[in-house]
Amino acid sequence: MIGLWDSLIPEVLLLAALSICVLLVFRLRKRTKGNARPLLVLATVCSLILCIGLCSLCIFRSLKAAEMNRITGKLFLPGRPVEIFYSSISFHGDGCSVEIYKVPNRLKEYFANPSSNFFTCPTKPWPRDNWYVQRWTTGIPASEEASFIESALNVASIPFKDKLTKSLLLETSHYAYIAPQKADGLPPNFDLYILDPVNGWLIILKYDS
Repeated sequence: MIGLWDSLIPEVLLLAALSICVLLVFRLRKRTKGNARPLLVLATVCSLILCIGLCSLCIFRSLKAAEMNRITGKLFLPGRPVEIFYSSISFHGDGCSVEIYKVPNRLKEYFANPSSNFFTCPTKPWPRDNWYVQRWTTGIPASEEASFIESALNVASIPFKDKLTKSLLLETSHYAYIAPQKADGLPPNFDLYILDPVNGWLIILKYDS
C-alpha cells in the first residue's frame, strides 16, 4: 500500500526502542548489584513509557482508520495530512478545521467509479445521531449547498481555499455533509467531506459557529 510504510514509521521506531529496552531489562536482571540496579530501574521505566506510547499510537491509528471507513466505506490508514488548517477557537467554541488527506493509490481507481455501498456513506458519528446526512453525491454541488459551502470557506479564511474550490468544481468529485438539518443557508454546524479522485484528495472540513 503506497504511503503505508511512511504512516507506520512512528510505530516501527517505538517498537524498536521498546525491544532494546526490554532486552536491556532482561540482561540487567542478572546483574542486580552495584551500578546495574539504577540502570535496571531506568530501562524498566523507559520500557513502560514506550509501551504506553506505542499502545496509545496504535489506538489513535485505529480510530483514524475507523473514521475513514465511516466516511468512505473503505478501511484505510490516511497517513499525515497534505494540508491542515485550524482557525482560532472563540470563547464559545466557534471555529473551523480543514484536513486534506492523500487517498492511497490502490483506492483512487475505486473512488473514480465507486460501488453502490459508497453512496450509503457517510454514517452519522456519535454523538450526532439525530443530524441530517447528505450521502455522497457525484458532481458539482447544487446551488443551495454550494452557497453554504462557499460561505463557510469565506468565514474561515482558509489559506488553501483554492484547492477546495478546485475539487468542488470537478464533475468527477464527490461531496457529502452532515448538519443539524438539511442545508438552507449556512448551517450553524456541519462536517463537509469532499473526495476528489483526480487529485487523490479526501478533504474533511468541520465548521462550528
